[in-house]
Amino acid sequence: MDKKYLIKVFEDSAGSINQILQIMYVISFFLSLIIIYVLSSITIAENRKPIGIFKILGYYDGELSFIFLGFNYFSFLIGFLLGIPIFNLFTGYIMNAVLRDLDFSMRMKADIKNIIITFLVLFIAFIFSRYLGRKRIYSIHPNIILKEQAE
Repeated sequence: MDKKYLIKVFEDSAGSINQILQIMYVISFFLSLIIIYVLSSITIAENRKPIGIFKILGYYDGELSFIFLGFNYFSFLIGFLLGIPIFNLFTGYIMNAVLRDLDFSMRMKADIKNIIITFLVLFIAFIFSRYLGRKRIYSIHPNIILKEQAE
């Protein structure tokens, strides 16, 4: 195998690589949706009683959503920003390991277009899971919490 042949094979398979990336976007959307929803559900389940008490004190559901789920914005942004250099290091390591025996090198780094698309996909999943978490906060009724507290 020579370099020209490898370049031609890589260019020919660029279409299938694009399809694989689109499938990965869909999978990452659902995985991030599930992970964020589970974490917010755990937070809400552990704080049912305080949420009910805050509702009795007159807090609105939107305020409670921000109080109990508002920290997720920071963790989402920090995780995404840390994920970009980790991705670049990981793919660089994999490409070096795969192409070590060949006289060929390829730099794979996340370009700005893919970063923006990934951010949008993950942010949409994040917003949707926040919406589902807010609906769970709406479903907590203070009178049920008071009855549980009395028993």
